[in-house]
Amino acid sequence: MTTARMTSFMPGQMPPTVTMAHLVLAGSKKMRRRGPASSKKTGSSPYSPICRLVIKAMTDGSSGTNRAQTLSARTYVCLPPLRKPAGGLAVLVRLAAHLHRAGFPVTLAPREIIPDAVAELAPDVPVTAFEEARPKPHDIWLVPEGWPNALAPGLSATARCLIYCQNWAYLHNGLPQNVSWPSLPVSFLAVSDPVARFIELATGVLPPILRPGVDLTLFHGHGDRPSDEVRVAYMPRKNKALA
Repeated sequence: MTTARMTSFMPGQMPPTVTMAHLVLAGSKKMRRRGPASSKKTGSSPYSPICRLVIKAMTDGSSGTNRAQTLSARTYVCLPPLRKPAGGLAVLVRLAAHLHRAGFPVTLAPREIIPDAVAELAPDVPVTAFEEARPKPHDIWLVPEGWPNALAPGLSATARCLIYCQNWAYLHNGLPQNVSWPSLPVSFLAVSDPVARFIELATGVLPPILRPGVDLTLFHGHGDRPSDEVRVAYMPRKNKALA
């Protein structure tokens, strides 16, 4: 990021925020394919909100060349080798599906195993094994937080590396000793405002926010709220050391 980009967000400002739809539906009016701004098929805005947010995260807003390169770049979404299904993994797969649906070049790069979520949520998105991925300098190499070693192919290729942080507690996990995020050529996306603020404290940069959508078939109200009782939902912390 340039100095101008780093200073464009001052403490107290609200970062750009987009909510990702829970499902990517064929023919969805909310997901617009890339095309000329004047195209009747695309309307007044040729890019989906998610795509615009990725563009904003990877450019400083002042360079037409950087923006044009981002629009033509291939986005590699790295998937960690998780044996068990995880919500964060599903969010990464859905992000790839949204970009693909909007007409952007995107490839899933699973490490060691291909999660079942790929066939379920992004069956049409190209898949290349992590070890075989060959990003180019103008491509985007997206990695989840907690897996900094997965940045190696992107950094080696001088691609534009992007960390999508869904859990602030894992932001610094795996970083080599004496290495900090401000010393690395990476940008950030945050899953929520609290995570964005934590990243700002750690790096000095307030990143854009990309929230995952809520599955309304699972989470919805059941009529009027009972007036005679209070229900409390409890979820134990994943990282017990921080509880």
